[in-house]
Amino acid sequence: MRTPHRSPLLFSLCLSLFACGPAQPLDYVDTESDPAPDSVAVDELRGVECDGPFNCKLNNPSSQNANRYDNPETGSDRWTLDAGTELLDGLGNVRGVVSDRTVMINFGQRKTLRGAVHVYAFAVGLRSGVHVSGWVAERAVQGPIGRMPTASARNPGQGDYESEFVITGGDVAVFGDLKVRPNIPLTENVAATDYLVRPGAVVNLLYALPGLGGVATDTLPLGAPFRRAQGVLARDLPLYRPSSARQVRTMRFVYGHVNGRYGWIARDAIAPRPASSPSTPSEPAPMTPSTPSEPSTPSTPSTPSEPSTPSTPATPSTGQCYVRCCNGHLEGPIATTSGGTCAAQFNVCANREFVRRIEFNGAEVSNGTNRCWAKCANRSDYHQVDNVSSGCRDRAIAYCRAEASRGGFQDAAWQPCQP
Repeated sequence: MRTPHRSPLLFSLCLSLFACGPAQPLDYVDTESDPAPDSVAVDELRGVECDGPFNCKLNNPSSQNANRYDNPETGSDRWTLDAGTELLDGLGNVRGVVSDRTVMINFGQRKTLRGAVHVYAFAVGLRSGVHVSGWVAERAVQGPIGRMPTASARNPGQGDYESEFVITGGDVAVFGDLKVRPNIPLTENVAATDYLVRPGAVVNLLYALPGLGGVATDTLPLGAPFRRAQGVLARDLPLYRPSSARQVRTMRFVYGHVNGRYGWIARDAIAPRPASSPSTPSEPAPMTPSTPSEPSTPSTPSTPSEPSTPSTPATPSTGQCYVRCCNGHLEGPIATTSGGTCAAQFNVCANREFVRRIEFNGAEVSNGTNRCWAKCANRSDYHQVDNVSSGCRDRAIAYCRAEASRGGFQDAAWQPCQP
């Protein structure tokens, strides 16, 4: 049962000022039978739109695109970056060296990694040929980036569920070409799979959910630990077929943190570690995707308090992916949900002469001998472009543009592993 809640204005005022102080207990009971949080009105002072106390647009007056921070001296959303700057993931691992001379910065996102303050760069080109997001040292950004406020997602202050999770990335094939907004053509983005495993074997942690920007607050590698926070309801967002307004299923998001950095993550992108003790709260089970309005059904009638088993394909506890790089480095085990997801992990070798062989549960699913791969916007997997010995990026662009159903170019990568 829901108890009376605080004034929406107080919630939105606190969020918009980014000065809430210690988080106070919320008036929401975290059970799957509870309705979604009441919508919070637009902040009357600053116009920040919220949908629940932990899901607000960024309070960004610098740009028409609330997700990016504009350079106040140039009015542009592009910032010049020092040559040779490394891009890191949220655990401080190097994703590659940035090849772009200018980058876009997500508003308010800062994090200390390797003893230095970093800001979050969006869709950055790397020397390996891929375009990915991650952290760059603030000192490497030329211009008055120090004027940007810091906006961090809040700790609800009610502790974590006992259940522990690991980021697995989920199975992109489960969601196919579904969109997070209605009436979106097949050739445009806003795909549900954007919130699962991304190129380079990473998943984005979100400051705000799709519908309020879906902006990332961090990028974490597969295998990173995730703890779900108590006091914030899971959110089921509708998904649609391309060019359709009819909802066909939902995608669940949960709120929590990775090593103290809070945000939203797709429930399908994480998997539980061994079951927790019943003496403390455990994470509620996802609802059946085909019937999003129904509460979960207990998996065993005789034990109604036990969380139900999700009907979506579960991440197998034995699913292990190993990637052998050309220089002999072995990466793994990487927890994955299928051989197809495992085969897409070649970017982990971007700084190690690329991939020689990928195995899933002991069976080879890919080898990296002289291949050019194209990632098109409407395809969940990379596609091998045949007969390419040079100009992989140009050939990948041509491949993705050759048919409208492919959705245009998104990424390209070499796997030039010599025999």
